[in-house]
Amino acid sequence: MPEYRGSSSKCGDILINVSSKALSHCGIVVKNRDVVHATGRGMMIDDVDMWTTHSDVFRPRALLPALADGIDQVARRLQAQKTQYGKARAGLKSWTGSSSFGSGARERLAKYRTRMAVPFEDSAEAIVKNVFCSEFVVLCYQLASADENGRHFIKLDAKHTLPKNLRAYLQNDLAYWEHIGQLAAG
Repeated sequence: MPEYRGSSSKCGDILINVSSKALSHCGIVVKNRDVVHATGRGMMIDDVDMWTTHSDVFRPRALLPALADGIDQVARRLQAQKTQYGKARAGLKSWTGSSSFGSGARERLAKYRTRMAVPFEDSAEAIVKNVFCSEFVVLCYQLASADENGRHFIKLDAKHTLPKNLRAYLQNDLAYWEHIGQLAAG
């Protein structure tokens, strides 16, 4: 398997921890080689070189600069709004229900898009109040993409998507996603 160096990271890369059988954590690369991820300690921003060396890396093929900018803006806004880590969501909601993108996912996404339309400085309500790691990654792509039928719109119900479900989805959509390899130090 090829190694992925943090120095070659690009905005939009998805890192999925493979150090355990449970595939327990993931994050998204934004500009300046930062990785934003939802943890039990809250929304975190780390340099990609500080990320685990046991992560599979997926990159969208032919990601347009406008979508990369949108992903960066969504991830940073959710982090800045102090979106909370949803322990109940991670422990219960992610394991119950289907990760298929259905009517419930569409309704939640429409609600989040309405909140996203309010400028950050004017928003009294967080776009998303609680998230867990894979939900956060999926929502970054969904909120940054204007078209649900677009090539990089992740058609999963974010609220019910575990890191392993996200990994399987990306592996099965190699027309639009490339498995870059595993993160290596340096």
